[in-house]
Amino acid sequence: SKFLLELFPKVKKLGLTCLIDSNGCTDFKEIEELINISDGVMLDVKAYDNKFHNFITGKDNKIVLKNLNFLIQNQKLEEVRTVILPNFDEENYKTVSAVAKIIPANIRYKLLKYRHFGVRKQGIDTFGQVIVQDIALIRATGVDIIATPQGYVIYNTKVTTKTIECKNHVNGDEFYNELKTIVDLGGKVKDVIV
Repeated sequence: SKFLLELFPKVKKLGLTCLIDSNGCTDFKEIEELINISDGVMLDVKAYDNKFHNFITGKDNKIVLKNLNFLIQNQKLEEVRTVILPNFDEENYKTVSAVAKIIPANIRYKLLKYRHFGVRKQGIDTFGQVIVQDIALIRATGVDIIATPQGYVIYNTKVTTKTIECKNHVNGDEFYNELKTIVDLGGKVKDVIV
């Protein structure tokens, strides 16, 4: 953390973004200074149910959920990610449903396909070598999931409508790229006024 405390301010002077990618197993209150100078955290929530989380990771998830709430309260949550595991449809649904209810509507929630590449033998023994290709089972439960170029994204039921004013575009390409970015990040363009 000391290295990042020195690095992040230098990177930010270059106009670059500093995000932390975390599995949430470290108490973020203990590294609050780092969290504060970062632009945000991309947090993995592997399972909402503590017993199942312990089964798949060998660790308790209380600190992960505590960190999730800490990041929300401090407006440092950039996105949440959950790997959809083969043969555990009920647990996948529990996790996705619970997390989708917790996170604010403006936070991206990515559902990642399970891939066995790089998984330890214990994981292969538990989850197999199946590559999850479909999110249909979770969709069937009523969760609004869309596929984007960046992965699956859940539309939170707490809808937020915002007006985004764009101006001073040099050409149509700039305007198009700005709209495309909004859509790529899960936004919907309702109206365009020129």
